[in-house]
This record gives sequence, structure tokens and C-alpha cells, in this order.
Amino acid sequence: MNKTIQFNFIALVLSSFFIVSCSDNIKNRYDNPTEIYLDELFNNWQD
Repeated sequence: MNKTIQFNFIALVLSSFFIVSCSDNIKNRYDNPTEIYLDELFNNWQD
């Protein structure tokens, strides 16, 4: 695997982990009726 592909793969994995962590943190910190839409929002997030 060349270095560019390897770097892109690592960046993608870290980005996915960060997005899931942010979503979980928001849902755990706030009690809001709109939080049901957070998963869909983060699933469709465009970098």
C-alpha cells in the first residue's frame, strides 16, 4: 500500500471515530427532543 493511500485510510478512520465521538458526546450532555436527528445528521456529514 503506498503512503498516500495509507494516510487517506488513517485519516478516514480517525475522522469517522471523531464524528461518532462528537455525536455521542452531544447526545449524552444534552436532553433535547431534536437529538433523535443527530445520527442522521452525522451519517450524512460531508467533509
